[in-house]
Amino acid sequence: MEFLKITVINGSPHKGNTFQLIKQIEASFQQKDNVTFSYIHLFQANLKTCLGCFQCIRKGHDNCPLVDDKKQILDELLSSDGIILASPAYNYNVTSIMKNFIDRFAFIGHRPMFFKQHLLIISSTAGIGLRQVNSYLSKYVGNIWGFRSVLAFGYVKNPNKELDEIFPKIKRKIENISTAFYNHIINNHWKPNFHHIDQFCTMRMLWTLEKMRNAFPYDFTYYSSLKGKHFYFEVKINTIQYNFALTKAKILSLILKLAL
Repeated sequence: MEFLKITVINGSPHKGNTFQLIKQIEASFQQKDNVTFSYIHLFQANLKTCLGCFQCIRKGHDNCPLVDDKKQILDELLSSDGIILASPAYNYNVTSIMKNFIDRFAFIGHRPMFFKQHLLIISSTAGIGLRQVNSYLSKYVGNIWGFRSVLAFGYVKNPNKELDEIFPKIKRKIENISTAFYNHIINNHWKPNFHHIDQFCTMRMLWTLEKMRNAFPYDFTYYSSLKGKHFYFEVKINTIQYNFALTKAKILSLILKLAL
């Protein structure tokens, strides 16, 4: 039996409410013998603060001047079938260590990588910010980094109640999101949707503009190698969607050429 690997990125600065929610989700997978969980706790990881030097985007992510565990973390994620990004809501946003994780892997926003993986977003709050965290992680990380599918789940923890009182009340919701995530992972009939195709055509158009050659040399070379392709890799796509996305990209290209 082939095992499915789920890697958790815990963005909480401690093993608190968010971590306990993840463990509840892991527990709901116990009846499935072919799933393994591994954890990367960002508060323990050797992941230095992003310098904003832009080298990973301009010259490629191997040119990051910081020496730490970034490559090992990326390799771990790329070898996974499912990824869970978890963060409590701090001031209507993700935690600082989760934001730094996203900043350190910002190059993926230019060159998506997670074409094999499915994403589950987990968030928690004692009051406000749940919608903002789920929206940010879904729209930026989920939709831009190339994930096959994106699911989000969160809960509001009443600070006056213990977790033992809360989890039984949301047990069904936990089981439902876990089942949905599992079903996405085992779906072998995936193909890019319109968002994926539209993103590909737009990115290829943008980064192969001649004026991008010097500003974004790595992107220019990378996307130039994909000219004539229908996607980042060989996969069956909807040709009607592709032609529509390509037409959109060509119109946008004409606008940008006049503006730049």
